[in-house]
Amino acid sequence: MMNQSLIAWNVRGLGVPDKRARVKGILRRSCATIVALTETKWNVYSRQLIASVGGSRSAKWMAKDVVNSKGGIAIFWEEADFELLDTWEGKFSLAIRLKPAGVNDIFAVMVVYGPQKKDGKLAFINE
Repeated sequence: MMNQSLIAWNVRGLGVPDKRARVKGILRRSCATIVALTETKWNVYSRQLIASVGGSRSAKWMAKDVVNSKGGIAIFWEEADFELLDTWEGKFSLAIRLKPAGVNDIFAVMVVYGPQKKDGKLAFINE
């Protein structure tokens, strides 16, 4: 069975190439097999952008765009290491169910980014 590790990180924006390079270095050294990022502040996700922060060009991902320059969440993983079984997207969260290659285990990963304003917090809790 392969070793599995997850990094969940509030990166507080990845718009600057130098910051993406620093994040990529840390993620590569960690050898994480799944990465969950919050506050990416990205509106558009691409294979090239995911690779720029540590995912390989074969990485799969699920992402939620920013709203009014706030938020942005993403989960990425290596397709060769995991079979994606299911996805779920809420207003404030993303979830995936994965099966690691070569084993019968199944697990879920959820990444959440809650609203900062009081009027959105009830909707967040209800989700």
